[in-house]
Amino acid sequence: MKWLNKNKTYRTDEWMETALYHPERGYYRKRENEPGASGDFYTPIHLSNIFAKMVCIEIEKKGYKKIVEFGGGDGYFANQITALKKIKDYTIVDWAKNSDIKTIRPQEYFKKNIQKESLILGIEFLDAFPARRFKLEKKWLEEYWFYDSGKWKNEWRDVEKMNDFLKNLKSPRKNEIIEFHPSLEKFIKNLKQNFKNSSFLFLDYGKKSIHGDSLRGFKNHKQISPFSNPGETDWTTDVRWGRFSDLSKKHDLKNLKIKTLTNFSLDKIESSEKIFMEDNSYKNRMSMKELISPFGMGEVFQVATGDI
Repeated sequence: MKWLNKNKTYRTDEWMETALYHPERGYYRKRENEPGASGDFYTPIHLSNIFAKMVCIEIEKKGYKKIVEFGGGDGYFANQITALKKIKDYTIVDWAKNSDIKTIRPQEYFKKNIQKESLILGIEFLDAFPARRFKLEKKWLEEYWFYDSGKWKNEWRDVEKMNDFLKNLKSPRKNEIIEFHPSLEKFIKNLKQNFKNSSFLFLDYGKKSIHGDSLRGFKNHKQISPFSNPGETDWTTDVRWGRFSDLSKKHDLKNLKIKTLTNFSLDKIESSEKIFMEDNSYKNRMSMKELISPFGMGEVFQVATGDI
């Protein structure tokens, strides 16, 4: 993979792929700013360990001995989980180096033997998949990016070849941006092929529809417009849960449930008093308020669970 060339034009997903995953200069490969107060953005796990306690309820309920976390970075969530519950086999799948938790690079992980009886986790992992962006006017157009006058700018070009995604779209809305993540189906297929008698839990933000412009960057806890500071900014789009659901059914993932973080959290509170029995501190109570509030993270984030 070569770094972005200001004399070339890139599809949106190609630009994102390079800016995020270039081996030396990509944002997720360098890992200079991990999420949290000193990083570029917060996630629900940085409020307190209360979400980790909810996940531990799932671990106890199904008796999982193995945890596989995709995109676990510096091990922040892994350390929360292992501090609450003894897990002998916890693996992070990421490029980041981690001295405390076993870490395997993504390109190497799916070469392993089939994993059984595992809980698969992903905390804001799916939103990091690069997106292609289309819109239907009189004909199908796709977004490209080029460098001009000191910044990256976009333009819409005719789609040269209709892919299966566009061919199978039902009732696309005209003049609205459609976001499509090419690597999502490959990831779901890999889960199906590499795990047996296992479950998954993905926490992320998104919406059901594929329509709408959600491309944005985060730098120093501020949202910025595309596409400045490649390699220094977290570029992301919404997870499209409707497509995630369709692909899960296509590849025979079972018992899929997608809930708002509010509803997921409320279910866990009702099913176990342990969350507050051990720590009824102000921080814990305020964290829970943020997770369940429709004006906080509760309605922004969704939790997808299911079985393989």
